[in-house]
Amino acid sequence: MPIDPANLPPLLAGPMVRRLTLSEVSVWCATAGPLPAELVVTGPGAQADWRAPPVSFQLGARLWAHMFTFKVPGGDSFQAGAQYSYIIEPQNGQWPTGDPAFNMAAFWADLGPGIETRPGFVAPPARVEDLRFGQVSCRKPHGGSSAEVGCRDALALFDASLQADPDGSGGERLHIIMHTGDQIYADDVASALMTRVVEIANDLVGGDEPEFHVFGDNPAGLPPLNQRTEFSAEFGLTAGAVAHDHLWRFGEFAAMYLLAWSDALWPASFPAFAGSGITTDTAEEAEAAEAQWNGSVAALELFRETLPAVRRVLANTANFLMFDDHEVTDDWNLDYAWISTIYENPVGRQVIRNGLAAYAAFQHWGNVPDRFAQPGTPENTVMAGLSQGVSTGLDDALALPPTGAQFPAPDPVNPLRTMDGSQAIRFDYRLGAAEGWPASLVALDPRTARAFPGPDDAIGRIAPAALEAMLPSPADAAEAARPLILSLPAPFLGVNLLEHFAQPAANLLPGGRSALDVEPWTAYGKGYETFIARLAEYEAVIALSGDVHYGFTRQMTYAVGNTQVRAAQFTASASKNAEIKTMAIHTLADFMTDLTLIRPREFYGYDSLTAAERQRFIRPPQPGPGGDPVELPWDDVIDIMLGRMLRRATEEPAVFPAEVARAYGLTEPPSFSYTVDPVEDELEPADQAIRTLISEAATAQTNRQHWDETASLQMLKASQKADLFRMGRVICGLPQAGALRVEDRQGQKVAVQDLLVAPGHRPGQSDVVKISTEVEIGPGDVPVA
Repeated sequence: MPIDPANLPPLLAGPMVRRLTLSEVSVWCATAGPLPAELVVTGPGAQADWRAPPVSFQLGARLWAHMFTFKVPGGDSFQAGAQYSYIIEPQNGQWPTGDPAFNMAAFWADLGPGIETRPGFVAPPARVEDLRFGQVSCRKPHGGSSAEVGCRDALALFDASLQADPDGSGGERLHIIMHTGDQIYADDVASALMTRVVEIANDLVGGDEPEFHVFGDNPAGLPPLNQRTEFSAEFGLTAGAVAHDHLWRFGEFAAMYLLAWSDALWPASFPAFAGSGITTDTAEEAEAAEAQWNGSVAALELFRETLPAVRRVLANTANFLMFDDHEVTDDWNLDYAWISTIYENPVGRQVIRNGLAAYAAFQHWGNVPDRFAQPGTPENTVMAGLSQGVSTGLDDALALPPTGAQFPAPDPVNPLRTMDGSQAIRFDYRLGAAEGWPASLVALDPRTARAFPGPDDAIGRIAPAALEAMLPSPADAAEAARPLILSLPAPFLGVNLLEHFAQPAANLLPGGRSALDVEPWTAYGKGYETFIARLAEYEAVIALSGDVHYGFTRQMTYAVGNTQVRAAQFTASASKNAEIKTMAIHTLADFMTDLTLIRPREFYGYDSLTAAERQRFIRPPQPGPGGDPVELPWDDVIDIMLGRMLRRATEEPAVFPAEVARAYGLTEPPSFSYTVDPVEDELEPADQAIRTLISEAATAQTNRQHWDETASLQMLKASQKADLFRMGRVICGLPQAGALRVEDRQGQKVAVQDLLVAPGHRPGQSDVVKISTEVEIGPGDVPVA
């Protein structure tokens, strides 16, 4: 049934607080028509309501997006750490479109945090110790669609901090949320939701894209529901079997963003499998398809139930976003072979173009709104093109690589695109002292600025020239000392077993590189070492990452000369995409630690080796003068046998595990060294309910004179909670989001993350687990000799 804009609420999505500095705030929303309105801001320092008009772009036949940017007048600023509220007020008090029965006053009240009756934000605080920030990634609406891992959206858990503020003091309320990638899954859409995606794309966005007129007489030339897998593969896309309803058209990408952030366009109910039109060859296939359909519908309903809380979170916290792969397609720009195929296929190229244009319009716009409002910039060019229903001429502005037989030149120095920002959008961004933040907030773009050493080589996550542009050396001592909060779509300190063994092994098999995402930071060694050395120029680093669908924490200590710095990496993934395999990794976390698959690892780096030193690596390490055998960890022995250490000896810098460097008699101290420690601290559970449960269970055990069913069940429940907490401290495969802060403990900065874990199946359950980890950051206490 066609969507009638007259029966829709005034706001299809939003409001969402986007860029926030000490002197300006931007708020985004989407409507089914033009919006002559103003953003009205109220708070400390406002003698009267502050007002700002929108910058608006028409993104489809009946879809508009708006960005309101208010700048404090007179060169003044917000009051640091103070709370401000806002509403969007249409001219003459009347919304130009939308269901007249919609109660706008109630809508604003529902978005208000705590006792507030309208949404708001908290201005950047003056001290880093007062800064509260969150991280979240990987939100797939039907994620966890099987009965074993059914779960809710962890992003909604941030809503509790908004509601637990009765005195309006701010408390633990977040100032900012860093979205570290995969805000939508364009390559993995539930068929039950795809029916609505297509309706929104057709009725609100429209547009004619001739590239997709190759499928017969279907509407817009599209194949039937659940039938896009083989076509996507022909285009060069590598998402595999899950791509049965891959997003292709710009309108479909736009629809998915609207559905991910708001419940306004969700259908009243999903169709039954019998009416879906999906056909199968056998009864067994039909039964399996129906079970999959019903499981995804249950997961979608659960996602829908949490959307009001998600909408409130987005409306009351500054949101900075960065893409990874699923916003466009799984593993895009994965390697030389991938890019040499996809960008030469006109239909595949159009899919990438649409996904990237949608990312620019729905995500990146709010990161740098002034760039989008300024005529002549590539950002403005993209939005103007979309307003005219044109996307095919946007390749240069979107940084799509050129076509041609020599594309791309295998040069490890140059990324796929220019980084000057004058011709193509730069998707990285940063905020710092100039914007009133007590820390430097930097988001890197490791998708469009990769290094490609050669056709058969692994990619470098960020080309050296791009790294210089995105994360230059600190300008002065003050910038070096200021904490650096880094948004990375994937962890740079990964799980050694997966990145060093499982992924390279998979790379040897047909399709293995895409199947196991063989694109870790460590794949291209020199670029990885360059990246780590750059981070070490900053005294205190907190890296936030997602992508991998499980959470964990690492600490890195880097030493060179007489200086030593410490960095923390917090990975929170996924918000809603728990899978059986991540649950298995979660459960095996303790066992992996016992087997030293997860263990502290120390590395020695040498700027260069002599010819004689390199020659030593031709053979296994020889016994010492006393004839004592050389003992090395099992994985280092395998690396020696595979010739990996010999290859490392030829690189500059040459980096080895410390045990290997000593076994081969390399000079100590090295040019530099670093240690990567998995964080497995002994903190008690932060959640009082869990501590009480464990305590009561212990008391019941002590006072029990005979078997008691209630006491035994209480002990079992306490044991399950304790295991969840302990295993999640190492690797957490359940839905999660991270709430972080920096504490000063006797002059030493400590980064703390409360990982909010949602194992329960229904909203409102009290089984949310808070797993706290602490990592010291900044200069070490003892200088390295």
